[in-house]
Formats: sequence, C-alpha cells, structure tokens
Amino acid sequence: EGELDCHPTQESLQQVFDVLQGNVLTAETTINVMTDPDALILIDVCDSRKSVKAAVKERGLQLAEDHATTEEAGEN
Repeated sequence: EGELDCHPTQESLQQVFDVLQGNVLTAETTINVMTDPDALILIDVCDSRKSVKAAVKERGLQLAEDHATTEEAGEN
C-alpha cells in the first residue's frame, strides 16, 4: 500500500536476481551477507518462499540493530 522509493546499487540488484533465481539455500546464503535494505525490501516483495521471507526479516533486523549500535557509538 503506497509508494516507496528504492535505490539499490547495481551490485545489490544483481543479488536480488540471484536470490529470485536461485534455490532456497543459495538465496539464504546471499541474503545473510547483503547490506542494502532496499534490496532486501525488493526480495521480500517479489519472493513468496516462506524461508526466504524469514531470512530477509532476520537480516533486516540485524542491519537495523547494527545501524542503531553505530549511531549510539557516534553519540558517545
């Protein structure tokens, strides 16, 4: 619902296609090293596999936690 601006890098976009075209194990491995939240959003929207969606959610939470930790360290 609504619009979302996504600006994935060329490398991230390639990772999105690798995930969409690969098997579940390959997809999960690729997702676990991704750092672009926009690419994770694209995968979540485009891939209906439950295990892939779970991997995207977990990786997104990790990135958010890392971001919060980095911001907190910058404030000190």
